[in-house]
Amino acid sequence: MSSGSVLFVETSRTLREAGFEVVAGLRGLEAIGTFGREPERVVALLTDIRLGDGPSGWDVARHPRGADPTMPVI
Repeated sequence: MSSGSVLFVETSRTLREAGFEVVAGLRGLEAIGTFGREPERVVALLTDIRLGDGPSGWDVARHPRGADPTMPVI
């Protein structure tokens, strides 16, 4: 039984290659969109700061924290 999902935003494919399911895409805009569609599913956010083109990890972190200030953000 799942307790929720961790939204992981990072540009390398390390976790995918290790066999983990990654909820978001590889870029900041994809992560923001995923959180916007399913905010109740995400219980924590793990993000890199430098995500290439588009929003940074700091920008991404503002979205779930705006909805739930107690959400863990790493």
